[in-house]
This record gives sequence, C-alpha cells and structure tokens, in this order.
Amino acid sequence: MKLQFPMAATLLLALAINTAQAKIPSAEDGDLKRWEGGVELGYTDTTGNTEDTSLKTAADVTFRTGQWRNVFHVDTLYNETEGDSTAEKYYATNRLGWLFTRRDYIWQSLSYENDHFNGFDYTASAAIGYGRNLLDYESMDWLLEVGPGYRKSKLDGDENSGDDEGEMIFRIFSQYQWRFTETSMFDQELSSEIGDNETISRSVSSLSVQIIGSLLMKLSYEIKHSSDVPDDKEKKDTITAVTLLYKF
Repeated sequence: MKLQFPMAATLLLALAINTAQAKIPSAEDGDLKRWEGGVELGYTDTTGNTEDTSLKTAADVTFRTGQWRNVFHVDTLYNETEGDSTAEKYYATNRLGWLFTRRDYIWQSLSYENDHFNGFDYTASAAIGYGRNLLDYESMDWLLEVGPGYRKSKLDGDENSGDDEGEMIFRIFSQYQWRFTETSMFDQELSSEIGDNETISRSVSSLSVQIIGSLLMKLSYEIKHSSDVPDDKEKKDTITAVTLLYKF
C-alpha cells in the first residue's frame, strides 16, 4: 500500500513528460510550410456626380522553424470623397510563439496603429502570455491567448512627448478558423486590451472563397470599439470590405 502513491506519482510524471514531448508539427519535418501568407487588395473609384476613391490593402506572413511560430499582419485603409480624405489608417501586429506541446505555447505580441481620424496620433502595445489551440482538427482550429501587457498612446496635436499616456493592460485574443470546403474558409478574430483607463476591442469576421488557383475573393467585416475617446469622436468604427486575396 505504501508504494501506491509513489508509483502513481511516477506514472503521472511519465504521462506528463510523454505529453510534453509529443511530436510538434515542424516545417523541418515537412509537416508544415516554412513560409505562408497572403496579400489582399480592394479598390474602388467613382467619378461623375460623386467622386470617391477607396483603397484597402493587407498582408499576412507566417514563418515557422522548429517550435517557433511568427505571424505578421499589416493593413491599410484610405478613403477620399470629393477630394477630401475621410479615412486613413495603418495597423500592424506581430505575434511570436514558442510551442512547448503540440497545442500549448508561450506568445509575445506587438501592435501599432496610426489612424488619422480617431483622435489619437498613435496607439502601441506589447504583451506576453500563454496560448492554447482549443480545437486542433484538419478542418477547424481555435486559438485562445491571454496575458498581461502595456499600452502607450498619444492624443492628436500633443507635440510634447511627455503627454503620452501609458497603462498596464490585460490582453485576450481568440482566432477561430473553419475550412468548411476545400475552397472556402471562415475566419473570426476577437481581441481585447483591457486597461483601467481604456479598453480597446476588435472583431474581424471574414469569408474567403477560391476563385482560381491561389486567387480568392474575401468578404470581411471589422468592428473596433474604444471605451474612451475624445469628445468629438465615435467609440465604434466599422469596416466592410470586398477584396482579392492572393495566397502563397
């Protein structure tokens, strides 16, 4: 009877080690692509009674080596009506992860946004934490990341860098992908940076359908909500876009 507890503890330890050492998909083993990504473009231009120009671009690049994964994203939006700029935004994020099991990882993220019409000169954040792939199927994935971080922002027109505002945040990120046919995929990203002074949340829903080869048509809908904005600005922004996506 006295040996039962040590033996049980040994078995549990062996099981934990075996789980942690379970084969992690690697580009070196040919299980995954080392480089993967896509570039998208949407453009409209109207003339006549109404002159309107709209341009949306985006790029995603994923790099894998060993147990490391790096995902870089950048997107821009520009809109001009009757010769006056009505929207101009630049947004970039980078997520670096280290897998210590097939489904668990440590991550670090950086983000930067420059929106000429939201009342801020810029908003930047950095965070670190734990992530897990809650669903790991051939046609479906669901990532969840949580952890602490720091955000810094500057109001438009503040020339004195000492007026920059900074605060600790708690970051939550979720990404759900469903490849429901060989040529179609639904993607849902949700993120929230929670701080004492301001909480910034984003939702990006998209549907991609293959047209031919590596070329896809993508329909997306983005919502951004900021809890604290200048008095003359709206708390919620939305973007609906139809773009062409080239995947590599």
